[in-house]
Amino acid sequence: PSCSDGIIIEYRSITGEFPSNEFRKMFQEYLSFIIGSHIQKIGVSEYANGYDLLTYKSQNPWKRRIKKNGNINPIPLKNGHDREFFEKMLNKLFKNFTVMYDKISLSDCLWKLWIGSDMPIGTNLPIIASGFEMLVNSYLKENKLLKKYTKKEKCDYSNLIKEDFESLSKKIATYDFGTFVLNKLKNPYNYGIGEKMSVFFKSLSLEFDEESLENKALKARNLMTHHGIDCDTEIERREIKKISDAYITLINRVILKLLDYNWYYVDYSKEGIRYLKMNQNL
Repeated sequence: PSCSDGIIIEYRSITGEFPSNEFRKMFQEYLSFIIGSHIQKIGVSEYANGYDLLTYKSQNPWKRRIKKNGNINPIPLKNGHDREFFEKMLNKLFKNFTVMYDKISLSDCLWKLWIGSDMPIGTNLPIIASGFEMLVNSYLKENKLLKKYTKKEKCDYSNLIKEDFESLSKKIATYDFGTFVLNKLKNPYNYGIGEKMSVFFKSLSLEFDEESLENKALKARNLMTHHGIDCDTEIERREIKKISDAYITLINRVILKLLDYNWYYVDYSKEGIRYLKMNQNL
């Protein structure tokens, strides 16, 4: 349709076998990430020697109404780059993408990114953030970055706080959230998402201060989830859009970093597009 761009992906048989459906899905998601627009399959055709048509099949896409709302490509795609350099870079990223695909829940993160990006501002970040949190959890688990305490360490801790814990239990027993506080104190081995994010960003050598745009975007997820967003004025709508675009940019940058990319990334948090080096914050 005129409201959508079309693209054909061609797979050729080198060894007598074509790539599996799982591989094709992975490649389509990689390509969607690079061009910044969710590619949705609408059909497949098979050819023999000399492009003699064997079979063809059309299908309903995942999204019933396909409409292109604009790209959120993570890297510059302008013409004029050295073609050989660009192709080698994309091939390297795809190779790393296949290695990391299942290990860090890339598919889940990207699907939530595309779904959330189609939603109105003010409701989009909880969806986008849920995918990002899946990636963070998978990465921490894969790299064993959260400390696992031994039985002895837990026993030593219990003995250390025993007297204070008994005293505190009596003092706050009548408070509404007293039990919650005591349980947290008694079992401090579970990490909240904020703590996990801190460990995750530290492992990637990414640092954001309290006033950084990235940090504001991460906090806005909770605001949208628990308090709602007021979009009554143009100024408020602009600020919410800026925060949302910053969150999307952050996810793009994180995935690129995990894929060992070290060139420029696209910053969508400013009016007009600008390119930043991978070690530059928004």
